[in-house]
Amino acid sequence: MTTLLRRSIAALATLAGVTIAVAGCAGAAPDGAPGTAGRTPPAGEPSPGALSLIPDAATYRPGSVITLTIANDGRRTVYVEDQKTDCSPVMLWRQDVAYDNCGAERAPRITAIQPGERHTVRIDLGSANFAERPAEPGDYRAVLGYRFGEQPHGEEAARVSADLAIG
Repeated sequence: MTTLLRRSIAALATLAGVTIAVAGCAGAAPDGAPGTAGRTPPAGEPSPGALSLIPDAATYRPGSVITLTIANDGRRTVYVEDQKTDCSPVMLWRQDVAYDNCGAERAPRITAIQPGERHTVRIDLGSANFAERPAEPGDYRAVLGYRFGEQPHGEEAARVSADLAIG
């Protein structure tokens, strides 16, 4: 991605974040800082804060495994649901397309991530979940939706990974 394009995306993300915050729709991060509400793929720089989504590499081969670490360095327990990309709690986005490809026919599993805890997530790009729509080469982001209560209520807040490249 060119520098001008990255700056443009970052500026648009900042403007969108201000618009969301002014409208009162922003979620809260584990440390009380504003988060990103909804299920729209955020752009720009990775989300700051006490909850992090850390990929093990910046580039992946088609068919390989993306390993991400969810790090809760906040003061509150966060809850995540699987049933997203490859039945993980993380949604893989390419531009404005979400890879919502979990084929499991069951209720989502809820995982509690305690303060100070690390949780490893694997997205297998070669799994059967990608058979119908493989992850094409390109730039991606991983988005973790989370909440503070175990029971679903309202919108999830989100944390965004650094850029991921498949190719």
